[in-house]
Amino acid sequence: MLKAILVGFCLFCQQGILLASDGITVLLTNDDGYLSEGISVLYGELTAAGYNVTVVAPLNQQSASGMKVSLHPLSVVNHAPNIWSVAGTPADSVRVALANFYKKRPPDYVVSGPNFGQNLGSNVMISGTVAAAIVGAMEGITSIALSVGLDLVESNAEPTRFPSTVEAFRGAAKLLVQVLDQHQRRPDLIPKRHVLNINYPLSLNADGVPFVSSKVSDAGGFGIKHGDIDPATNISKVEIFVEEPTKHSTGVDAKYFSQGRVTFSLLKPDWNAADADVEKLNQLVRNLDVK
Repeated sequence: MLKAILVGFCLFCQQGILLASDGITVLLTNDDGYLSEGISVLYGELTAAGYNVTVVAPLNQQSASGMKVSLHPLSVVNHAPNIWSVAGTPADSVRVALANFYKKRPPDYVVSGPNFGQNLGSNVMISGTVAAAIVGAMEGITSIALSVGLDLVESNAEPTRFPSTVEAFRGAAKLLVQVLDQHQRRPDLIPKRHVLNINYPLSLNADGVPFVSSKVSDAGGFGIKHGDIDPATNISKVEIFVEEPTKHSTGVDAKYFSQGRVTFSLLKPDWNAADADVEKLNQLVRNLDVK
């Protein structure tokens, strides 16, 4: 059985090294777990292209975990050269990697994905895939989230669930390598402290250019519905469904994605309100009185 190493120990002393003296370094993570087909495909494409890749990803499935962080010690296991699992969330995985494997020099990129299922519009707020990239962006590292479309009808497919998504991983991974290569030539194309959020559909639009940059929608690609509480079990079931394309405005990621286009959106983790709204808040504060 592989030995578990608690966070806080010096993993460099235990395992040797992860940082290369040369080459472009990529911290690769996801929210589907380190054994996901998607992360395996992307790892292969990145290493074949000459990138120095280290995988630090959740031990188990962590979808929809958002920015959740664990407040207890985490087991960190080395499964193969430069392949690690963290018994925590995607955000935990990036934090563990940066604190242990990139002490001397941060990675050139944090790449999260490719995810089973699109992360569009408001769904980026709950996405573990996007959250992992946000952690990197908040540390000033160029960070990219990559997600691939998912057909819910294939949830019970045999022998592999979601075979269309698995098949599309290769194309999405090759595209990601192109994006990194372009960024090497023009680093200003992805602003600092922003996340590039890429969503790759199962079928690319054959008419016109299949790639589009866009704002994000105020509705996500997937909807979540909570059912009535069963008085016998006290359980409220959760239903996940694909939202109708008619719900999305024109010119946003969810609309373009429904048309079979790969969407590129910039996300900025800045929680500040507009200056005008802050001034209104100042007026409220000034009118308060200590009784």
